[in-house]
Amino acid sequence: MARKSEIKLKNFFIYNSSLATDEGEEEKKVLFYHPEDTEKDQKIKDVGLSEAVIKFTDTFSPFEECKTFRTQKTCQVFFEPEPDFWMVMTVNVPFLVKTKDGVEYNEYRGDDVHDTIYGALLEQSYSMFRLFVGTFREHMMGDSTEERAQSLSQKLQQFFSKYILTLKIGNCDIVDVTRTVQYLPLNQTLFLRIHNFISMIESTFEYVKRCIFLYNEQIVWSGVNPKELYCIYEYLSGTIFPKMLQSDLQGGSISRSFTQNQRGNFLTGGNGQDAVKPPRVFLFQSDETTKKSSQSGMYLYDTEGALSDNSGYHLVIYRAFGAIICLFVNDSTALTEDLYGELQSFIGPQLTTISSEVSENYAKDTFITNDFPEGFSPKFLYFNEFSLQHDTTFYTDGRSVHKNANMSRDIMNVIADLYEERNAGSSSEETVVKMCNDFWITHKKSNSRHFIAIVNKNATLLEIAEETTKMCEQHIKNVFFDKQI
Repeated sequence: MARKSEIKLKNFFIYNSSLATDEGEEEKKVLFYHPEDTEKDQKIKDVGLSEAVIKFTDTFSPFEECKTFRTQKTCQVFFEPEPDFWMVMTVNVPFLVKTKDGVEYNEYRGDDVHDTIYGALLEQSYSMFRLFVGTFREHMMGDSTEERAQSLSQKLQQFFSKYILTLKIGNCDIVDVTRTVQYLPLNQTLFLRIHNFISMIESTFEYVKRCIFLYNEQIVWSGVNPKELYCIYEYLSGTIFPKMLQSDLQGGSISRSFTQNQRGNFLTGGNGQDAVKPPRVFLFQSDETTKKSSQSGMYLYDTEGALSDNSGYHLVIYRAFGAIICLFVNDSTALTEDLYGELQSFIGPQLTTISSEVSENYAKDTFITNDFPEGFSPKFLYFNEFSLQHDTTFYTDGRSVHKNANMSRDIMNVIADLYEERNAGSSSEETVVKMCNDFWITHKKSNSRHFIAIVNKNATLLEIAEETTKMCEQHIKNVFFDKQI
């Protein structure tokens, strides 16, 4: 039986060509390189190759920079988040080890690595840096070019050396491209109860500027920009939730985390020896997509005047049973014992009560069983490009936080193709794809809303259309879709 390798990260580096223009100073261009123990000559060669590819392709397409460079064994993606700063990520293409005439050989599966998915992963890594550290250029501090480069290099090393270890290269999919989050559906009474609770917190404590409310690791309410919410949720799912689960398991049960007098606990912040220092985050007031002229391309973020437009906050996170509230405290506020005591006494009892109410009234969605053979039940993904929300049954536990999808890489890549090739100028469209293994993938678009259905059934096109319509009515019946599609 053939053995298959996994998609793995080969290298990740950041450079700025303007930092060294003379021959023999190429190493000064490299601001960050992973793995750190790579030979200096290899770093210079990798950066030089990237520069050459970008400059060469710019000759043929000056208005759109090169995004991907492929070889048989690797796939390299490029991203220029700020002028002259390039981020490059290289992943190893997976391969099957086969045998022919008694000799083993590798059959590389280049189609398993989707350009759009890994390009989005690279862009997200910059978004995370900007959220917790700021933009690249604002950390170029010093009198000389070398001092400014060294200042930024230290920040990059501190952040990316840890962040890269959290990347799940093999589990990336369409959700990483859309950058949407899953919200928990609640009835109107409970939602208004939570909204009123958030309003009371922000009016009572002037230093709390924004809040996010979660239950069962899903978003219920958010007061931050949807694009920044995705980054914050990635931090929660990658750092806070695993530590929370580990703490619960070590305690034997969740109830041990709380006492009668203390009805909740701080996950970041708080008093005590085990308190975790709240991270400092930057929320930018302006929209994240800042366009330049068509002659000079487009940058994901505005870097002009970034220091004056962004706001720094301490991210204080409080938990009571299944409910979690994230408090964005103005970074000019001193985090004292008295402040934590005030928050504890006000939030703890009410959050515990709300958590109990949500637990009693919330029931998980149940899905209608379809007449499909053996096993694979139809799956769907709905997302809204405008609100950056999604709902899905792609994952085994019903939530995208753990990314345990029970579908093949081929299916995920076809979905990414359908999304990438959508007609941006069309308000509504529908595309149906039949794969060779009897999997049908339907992509319906209406304005900014997308519905993707996956059915594994030996059926006709008409039967698949009827099944897709049934799934739409069942799962997103309150969402308008143009009847023409």
